[in-house]
Amino acid sequence: MATDAEDTSLRTRWMIRVGLDLTCIVMIAIPVLLIDRLAVPFHRGFFCDDQSLMHPYKADTVPLWLLIIVAIGLPLITILLVEFLPRRKRSWCVVVPFDATPTNNSNKEACYRILAVFFFGLAITQLLTEIGKYSVGRLRPHFLSVCSPQNLPLNCSNIFIVQDVCTGDSPDKIKEARLSFPSGHASMAMFAAAFLMMYLQARLVCSYVKLLKTVMQVAVFCLALLTCLSRISDFKHHWSDVLGGSLLGLIVCYLLVTSLKDYHHPFFYKRPIYTSLVRKHQATYTANGNSSSDNTADVHCSVQMPGDSCPF
Repeated sequence: MATDAEDTSLRTRWMIRVGLDLTCIVMIAIPVLLIDRLAVPFHRGFFCDDQSLMHPYKADTVPLWLLIIVAIGLPLITILLVEFLPRRKRSWCVVVPFDATPTNNSNKEACYRILAVFFFGLAITQLLTEIGKYSVGRLRPHFLSVCSPQNLPLNCSNIFIVQDVCTGDSPDKIKEARLSFPSGHASMAMFAAAFLMMYLQARLVCSYVKLLKTVMQVAVFCLALLTCLSRISDFKHHWSDVLGGSLLGLIVCYLLVTSLKDYHHPFFYKRPIYTSLVRKHQATYTANGNSSSDNTADVHCSVQMPGDSCPF
């Protein structure tokens, strides 16, 4: 009976924790939706002969729906695959285990721990991006194409226009043309890429093909980089907008992971936990009569800490 009571207590506390985490994510997500639907961007004036605002309007190379699928779907699928990989001793890649879990569903709990941090960080990144966009109101490179200003002076050289002179047929496009800084595509893509790269670095140990993990990380970074560069070639953002969005995503990811290191153990493992895991596995090998140096090396690499080296 005591065991059943303890299991019920643990399950209850875990459900409370999940509820609180989801509440925090929703508290960040709701302002993002309200800003996007209700807020009015800062009305910034312009010089009508500004060459940087005269680029043509183009369709997105990476539309928003594709960005969402890649930035959310790719980390989600990768994390699920890694966490549910079979724990085989002789495998190309093994997963660094969690130190402890309050329930027996270790795979499910590991996925929850990681994905909760990921979605929380994604919501924070989007909130900061929206605040920056609506507060700064920087004009996109194609602003004059969608604005179609009229009633301008014949010679508007060095004349700063502050009036609302846009006559374009799409108010939504005109509003979007005032939301250039920072780049939302860049901030979301870079946050997702940085998080996934750090996750692979911390959780996955590829002993036999050491470059495999690096190849995966480079591929993830290239996807994010191509997304950022497409925003410049599509005339959706100035280069500084993309740089600002990229730095925002990277900084949020770094600060989030470091501040939640106690919540999200795989990124920052503690040496006593690592040592105890090594001793536990070594004892298992010794009890089974497999205490050779080769097996010991396998154990060492299967619970490798980030930065440790393997003998093969």
